[in-house]
Amino acid sequence: MGEGLTDFCKRYQVEIGEEPQLLPHSCQSWLLTDMAGKRWVAKAKGPEETIPERLKNFAVLYPPFLYPQPASQPYDPYLLYPYIEGTVLADGPFEEGEIIDRVMEIIGRIQALMRSLNLAPHYQQTLRSQEPRQEGLMDSRFSLGWLQAMNDQQKRGRHREIAESFQWTEARLQEWCGALQSRGVWAQAPLTAYREQIQKNFSMHVPVVGSNLCHTAMQPEHLLLCPGGQMGVLGWHIEPRPRFYMVYTYLIWSLLHSRRADGREYYRTLLAKNSNTSFYEEHHRVFALCLLEQVARSCREQTTDGFRPSEQRLEEAEHLFRECVENLAKKEKKTAEFLKH
Repeated sequence: MGEGLTDFCKRYQVEIGEEPQLLPHSCQSWLLTDMAGKRWVAKAKGPEETIPERLKNFAVLYPPFLYPQPASQPYDPYLLYPYIEGTVLADGPFEEGEIIDRVMEIIGRIQALMRSLNLAPHYQQTLRSQEPRQEGLMDSRFSLGWLQAMNDQQKRGRHREIAESFQWTEARLQEWCGALQSRGVWAQAPLTAYREQIQKNFSMHVPVVGSNLCHTAMQPEHLLLCPGGQMGVLGWHIEPRPRFYMVYTYLIWSLLHSRRADGREYYRTLLAKNSNTSFYEEHHRVFALCLLEQVARSCREQTTDGFRPSEQRLEEAEHLFRECVENLAKKEKKTAEFLKH
């Protein structure tokens, strides 16, 4: 890939001065150093990926975290952006309470950002309208017709996202359960019970507010602790997912990589804390979903980083999965008995 990447970077006046280095925790991102000593990242991507365009839209939304700022075009074979200084959270204190609180705050900010993405073109138009030659645009940017069109577009988008989240979950559940069953990792009964519970309930695909678009790889491998106290978010891939998916993607990764002696109890307590006030069923369903996803992924013969959880962590994951299935069954029974009276 040497010549191809070198020629690509030259188009953006980046003259590579050293041999590209594959970044830790990645199989498709390279660290580059140009002739002036400035560092860049080039991430391989498919021609249909929309992430570079969405990242450029972030600029008018001012997210409170650092993120890749593309120097390349959306249709390019690589996403090229200036290197973000920082320590990868996977190599640091990813399961300390203070860090988890900060990550949960970042997740909340990302959810707000996803709700605002469809407004980015409007903000860009507003900024352009302030230019002297385009003053006429100011009069139409809040027109009733524009607002109605935006509202209709938003509704159609939300319906499509809900459907895509449901379809993704159905397809992946079959894949993950098959992977675990073929390797004899988990017992059949709780997997079957969980699939039945998921098929009977649709609410986890409906966002509480706005959108269920999310960063689909919200793991410590893609988070940076940056100089000055800021956090950086990398590894962007934006798709519709069930409610709370980012939260439990982070926590389940942390469980499987945990350095704590009390890992199972620690993460059980976090689930209980999250589900104590509202959306009890949704928290348990998505916690179990992310357990299933990441354990199934670890069972594949080839993983991105070669990581496989210890037998202790796999046993803890199965135990927590069973608990979620049992708690959901109890909740369903209790609700049914309440409705009879």
